[in-house]
Amino acid sequence: MRPDGQRLVWQIGTPPSPELPFLCGDITPRALRVPEGDVRQHANGVLGVASLTVAVGDLDAGLARYAALLGQAGERLPLTGLGLQQARFSLGTASLLLVAPAAGPHGPAAQALHTALGGRQAGVVGLALRGPAALSASASLSQTHSHGAPIEIVAA
Repeated sequence: MRPDGQRLVWQIGTPPSPELPFLCGDITPRALRVPEGDVRQHANGVLGVASLTVAVGDLDAGLARYAALLGQAGERLPLTGLGLQQARFSLGTASLLLVAPAAGPHGPAAQALHTALGGRQAGVVGLALRGPAALSASASLSQTHSHGAPIEIVAA
């Protein structure tokens, strides 16, 4: 309930797999939820999401789950020398990247992902935000409020 008496409503869904995000569907009209004008401009200059990287236990299963969720096929991308495999979904100007160990759940890459995720088997491992080039040169944001996932700002 907003201070002016307007009721805001969302519908939330929890996924059957930790590799998928929770879903939040807005029921309330956008004009009541999101202010218009200059208040939408963040003081740090960030303009939006460039990419989100999510670790999955099995790339084929992750691709199938996200394809069903997003209604589009992802594309496998080469990733050499790290013991990982990856795929990408294009979402407008942003990308969703899936990464998984190439050698299964017990190799060194799997252990590194497990450590980066704070002991979890799957989840967000990084976020890149689009912002001004001057800001992106040295911008890395605190991981205090990001469950340990690195957040960086890249040139828009």
